[in-house]
Parts: sequence; structure tokens; C-alpha cells
Amino acid sequence: MKIELEPNLPQHWYWVDNEILVPSVTTIIEKYPKSYELIRWIAEKGLTEADRIKTEAGSAGSKIHKAIDLLIQGEEILIEDFTRTEWLKLIGFVNWNAKFKPEYIQNERGIYSKEYKYAGTTDCIAKINDCVYLIDWKSSRNMQPYFALQVAAYAQALSEEKIKVEKTAVLQLGVNKDGYRFKEYDDWKADFKVFLGVKQIFDYEEGTDPPKIPEVPLILKL
Repeated sequence: MKIELEPNLPQHWYWVDNEILVPSVTTIIEKYPKSYELIRWIAEKGLTEADRIKTEAGSAGSKIHKAIDLLIQGEEILIEDFTRTEWLKLIGFVNWNAKFKPEYIQNERGIYSKEYKYAGTTDCIAKINDCVYLIDWKSSRNMQPYFALQVAAYAQALSEEKIKVEKTAVLQLGVNKDGYRFKEYDDWKADFKVFLGVKQIFDYEEGTDPPKIPEVPLILKL
């Protein structure tokens, strides 16, 4: 199955085998109710500044994800390639890896739920103490309740492919004295039911038809 991000849409939508266009898990979860703290933060910063900070944080998060993939592959990374904040988060990952000693099964895997019509990309499938985990790396400052829904949606898609996930988890980097917080979720099937509730809101507000792809010129010339 070929799963690719559509580059010409403001939100994340995925093509499945170049035929079906479906929303990403994270796009659906944007309909999850925002916390009071987040609403207040946006009000204090202003929408434009809040969007700038969010975009900057997303770029740093992508950089950290790529660095983690290199570490898992046995590569070395150098401190001069990262900001201090990014480096401390990567130290947190190394500390977590040393303590939990995961057996990595697959990283950066595209998923598609044929039954519920969504797609996404998992960060990690690993075995810890003979238990199969689906883990998402997080570089954000706060542990959000909807993180459980995100990994549950990934686990559901994998189960449709007969890949058994026993637990879901989020590894939050750059927090606590060890540089990480490992949040495990024991009942991803219950969390998935909540995700479906959020998806109902998404379908109600956005409709079930995929958005139109804007035409983008291949060549620009003045």
C-alpha cells in the first residue's frame, strides 16, 4: 500500500495508492475541544504570532523525529547540528532508550484505515518486555489528552492489517530530570471510541467528500 501526503492542501490529507484521498489522524483530531490554557495562550499571543510559533515548533519537531530515526539506525548525530533545546530533547530519547531497551520493529510507517477512512504515519512500533507498543514521539511542552486518541487511531489501522498492538504510548521529550516522560495507555480500544466521536464532528463540519486540490503551476516565469 502506497501512502503519500498531498502537498497542495493546508491540512494533512493522504493519497492511498494514488486513488483515495483521506484526512490524516492529526487533521481529524484538530476538532478535539481546545483546552482553556490553549485558548488563553492564543488570545495572549494573537493568532498570527501563535501560528508562527506553532509552525516553528513543527519544524523543530520534524528535525527531532529525523534525528531519532538516525539514532535508531545506529548513526551518530552531532550537537552542532541542533539548538540547545533540541539537543536536550534528544538526550531525553537516549536516556529513555537506555532504560526501556526497546526492540524496534518498524519506524515511520504509513497507515490507512479502510474501515474508517483516515491515514497517517506512525513514529514507532517496538517491543518492550515482550509487549508490542505503538509509540509516538512528542516534543511539545504539555501532555495533551488527545495524544491517546492519535495513537489509538494508528493502532486500529494496524489491527485492520492483522498487526497486533498491545499498548499505545507517547514519549514526551525535554521534560523531567531524565529528559522524558513515557505515558502508556493500557486500553487503546476505549480511546479509539473517543477518536470516532471526534471524527463524527470532523465529518459533520467538513463533510465526507475530500477537498478539491488547487491547480498549481509547474513552472513560474515573470
